[in-house]
Amino acid sequence: ILIERGAAQYRLESDRRFSAAGDSVAFRYRLEGQGEDRPTRYEWIRLEDQSTGGGSLSADSASFEVEFDKPGTYNLSLRDDQGMILGATGHAVSGDGVKASPGSIEIVFDRAEYQAGDVAEALITFPEPVKDALLTLERDQVEATALISEGADWLQLKHIADTQYRARIPVAEHFAPNLTFSVLYTKAGDYSFQNAGIRVTVPSIAVDIKTDREVYKPGDMVQVELSTQFAGKPVPARLTVSVVDEMIYAL
Repeated sequence: ILIERGAAQYRLESDRRFSAAGDSVAFRYRLEGQGEDRPTRYEWIRLEDQSTGGGSLSADSASFEVEFDKPGTYNLSLRDDQGMILGATGHAVSGDGVKASPGSIEIVFDRAEYQAGDVAEALITFPEPVKDALLTLERDQVEATALISEGADWLQLKHIADTQYRARIPVAEHFAPNLTFSVLYTKAGDYSFQNAGIRVTVPSIAVDIKTDREVYKPGDMVQVELSTQFAGKPVPARLTVSVVDEMIYAL
């Protein structure tokens, strides 16, 4: 049974989706929805043994750091003073003793999206030690292949534990808008397969909207300033502006 995490008031994230045991990982959070509830503490749970930990958060805080001593898969959550969950995320920690579920392979990329020129890092976890596996990049067809035992020029591989490898993949422009990274291995006549997407952002125009006040009354005149940037620099652009009641989106 797959249970998806529900919508949250706060976005909780870190710069990397996985780390090594003993590393200090910085998590930051920000309000995304509407509400006045503030997180007062964070909690983590290690799924492998259900061990827990956490700490308190000050009223003006927007981040915290956690040093995970054991490898494994962790769920982190933000809670208010009533114990309600305001935001959550997951984090993988590499190291000895971590295994995927039998018959499966786990792939965790360090970030949700990349730009051309970045290096995408993938943590690959097998359910058992394997001598070899097939790695591919795919879109409409297979773009590149490699064996874990031999490697290839399009990626760098490092064996970091009995059941874990780390793959570093330079992101090229032709990866946009996305490319699929797949892993397959066979043993005793059975095979396991998993894939994960490498999402590459396409440069776009950023639009910033500013008003002269935050609150207005019916009949007031609203002064709106629109500015457009591309790659961090101001650029001229043709815009279409519409004004609607927010409640329309709730229908």
